[in-house]
Amino acid sequence: LCEYIKFYNNIYKFEKEMKNILKNKTRLPNFPEHISENLVKFYYQKFKNEFPTWKEKFGDLNIGIKRIEVKASINLDKSLISFGPKEYFDIIYFVDCKDIDNEVVKIYECDLSFYSNIWQNLQINKSETFKDQILQKRRPRMNFKILQNQLGDNIKLVFDDTYLKLQPNY
Repeated sequence: LCEYIKFYNNIYKFEKEMKNILKNKTRLPNFPEHISENLVKFYYQKFKNEFPTWKEKFGDLNIGIKRIEVKASINLDKSLISFGPKEYFDIIYFVDCKDIDNEVVKIYECDLSFYSNIWQNLQINKSETFKDQILQKRRPRMNFKILQNQLGDNIKLVFDDTYLKLQPNY
């Protein structure tokens, strides 16, 4: 995982340089899900002594019948997080990778399910909730800071350290 993250960092730096050289307004690539899902998987193994498996039907990871969704960004503060209308989960993690080139990641945990009243009633814009957009088969999109403000104590920073500490001890 560590070598792959270093490889990703090099690609990201190259993409950023190319964007600046070309002076275009294209978006930088999304953070790779196979890295963010492994970061959460290793967090689980290290700090919860549970061993998630890869997704079956819904969610990115599973522990038994519990579905775990993982959302990641190179900068959660500035990114919009989108949710598929059929992206069911029992627990969701947000991985902030803005300091990944310094080997630091932040992992936030929210143990509200997709079906919880709090989650369904998240205000996506002035006139629509999460549930409203899901019923219209749309992808709700929301800034992480706004999401944090609405969720309050339901979302917690559970890891803020070097990803090297998440490496499994096989």
